[in-house]
Amino acid sequence: MTRPRFVIGIGTDAGGGDWGTLPNNLFDILAHTGSFYRDVNDNIMFLVGNEFKTLTDREAFAGAVHQAVSVRKAGDRGEEIRTMIPEDLKRLFWNAPLARRRLPLVQVVFPLPVVIGPDLIEPGYNGKHKVYVTSKQIKPRSGTEHLEKCFSAIPFATPAHRSNYFAWLLGGVLGDIGISQPLLVLSGNQQRVGKTTLANAAAEILGEPNPGKLNFNMNEFRKTLSAVYAAGKRVALMDNVDTSGNPYRNAILAEELTGSKSTRLLGHSRDVSGAGTRFILTCNNAKLDKDLASRAIDVHLHSDEPCYPEPYPVTYAEQHQKQIYGELLGIALEKHKRPLEKSGFRCVQWSRFVKPRVEKHFGPVDFSGVASDLDAEVVELFNLGETLIADDARTEALSASELAERLFSLPAFDERKYRFKTDKARQTSIGQFLKGIVGREVVMPSGMRLALRCEHDKKNKSNRYHWEVV
Repeated sequence: MTRPRFVIGIGTDAGGGDWGTLPNNLFDILAHTGSFYRDVNDNIMFLVGNEFKTLTDREAFAGAVHQAVSVRKAGDRGEEIRTMIPEDLKRLFWNAPLARRRLPLVQVVFPLPVVIGPDLIEPGYNGKHKVYVTSKQIKPRSGTEHLEKCFSAIPFATPAHRSNYFAWLLGGVLGDIGISQPLLVLSGNQQRVGKTTLANAAAEILGEPNPGKLNFNMNEFRKTLSAVYAAGKRVALMDNVDTSGNPYRNAILAEELTGSKSTRLLGHSRDVSGAGTRFILTCNNAKLDKDLASRAIDVHLHSDEPCYPEPYPVTYAEQHQKQIYGELLGIALEKHKRPLEKSGFRCVQWSRFVKPRVEKHFGPVDFSGVASDLDAEVVELFNLGETLIADDARTEALSASELAERLFSLPAFDERKYRFKTDKARQTSIGQFLKGIVGREVVMPSGMRLALRCEHDKKNKSNRYHWEVV
């Protein structure tokens, strides 16, 4: 293929122009090569084969230009002479921020086809959604044969935890960066039950066989995060997080999960974007702080003995990656009504998308979160509801004061009871607690699925609460 020409000279028809228009003319040519793009931070990206390289200085930029374009200068008699870009023009082109914006914008690069709204985004650049898919095509498939077989020997603690895992995988084929993706927390009752195996299998399925490694120590976290973003990793893993029994707190990660996913690359004067990056954390007996837990889903494994699954999920995922990913695409492209979500879970749009699809194929999910400072209270609140439900489909409605009286008799509420000295302060505290729980659905160990509801009593101008089976 003949490379396009860029002629340095005034009054030429293939570039050129005066110094004020030279940058615009060059970037217009680069935009049509199909090799030059810009990211959300206006960094220049150069496509080599199926991989993007971020150009970090003018020498790298000039080298890329010479690969894609035949650079020439106008001779004295109007002839064109091949040339290298001189230093003064390298500086001019490199320091032309408005000219850079003539390049196509790529908000995120995906290694595999993704679904955005009703659209399946195929390999190459998609100008409508401003994304680039680098892989070969993978066709959507019907059914869940390979998904289920891949993880058939994993000791999920409950069916809901299994469904949660499939929900996170399904979210991995979504390409809409406006939909916040939750942290996947893989926990177990002991070592060697398959946590890291599940993490690596998920990364393999989503086209990232070597996930980016994050250091959970806060002194190193931002440094490793910027390195993961700079490397373009779409799956980032914090393996074997140890908090010595304390809730794990990470305000940076919490912000990245529902924020802009952009950070300064350490040692450089540029930002790097992590749009499209999914996060996984593994640990034993997970416990997160409230802020992080509201952005996470729990997949708990339980086995009395070390687990050596057959088929081994990572190997099976390597051998059948296209089939498994195709099944996820097929599920994602199904049409479902999006249920209303009222809970403390922060990834609402994500939940509304994955929940009806996963529950159709794999059974109920439970996005009530990973154990946090409030979880003991939540557990006892729903244990109380299960006790009161008896054989009816819903409990008798209780006033806030009646419910508070029952809750303060439970051990999990002792700290709250002694922290607030007056009955009014305690009831206000319980009211605020219940406000964040109303509408939440929890799958109990018995398999019963309960929701806490609130009705306003207009006559008495107060709220009344009840549980119901959903």
